[in-house]
Amino acid sequence: MTATDKDIENSHLAVSLLAAVPLRIMAIKERGGLNEGDIARARQIGQLIAEKGDILLFGGGKKGDPAHLHNELAEGIAILSFVPGGVHIFGQHWYGHSLNLGGACPGSANTWCCEKRWVKNG
Repeated sequence: MTATDKDIENSHLAVSLLAAVPLRIMAIKERGGLNEGDIARARQIGQLIAEKGDILLFGGGKKGDPAHLHNELAEGIAILSFVPGGVHIFGQHWYGHSLNLGGACPGSANTWCCEKRWVKNG
């Protein structure tokens, strides 16, 4: 069985990220934005997800691995949300510079919350 875009958007992972990512975006904003450590951290998180992302998606691993990977993924998405235009993942668009919604732009086609100078629809 192949997962569709709607399956991914409605997955437990995608829904849980709707709660986790905004908290991390707000924490980054509260400390004044990204720093060099965040860029290095994003690289580490990317490597971790590349190596163990299957545990996050399909289960398994050691006790606590799925929760740890979820937290790392949320942190990585929050960091990436501050790049120009934000980041689109799991059917959600995240933009750290957004003034509302903790950085979430609901739905895959809604990039209206990003500054128009960065993102154009269509």
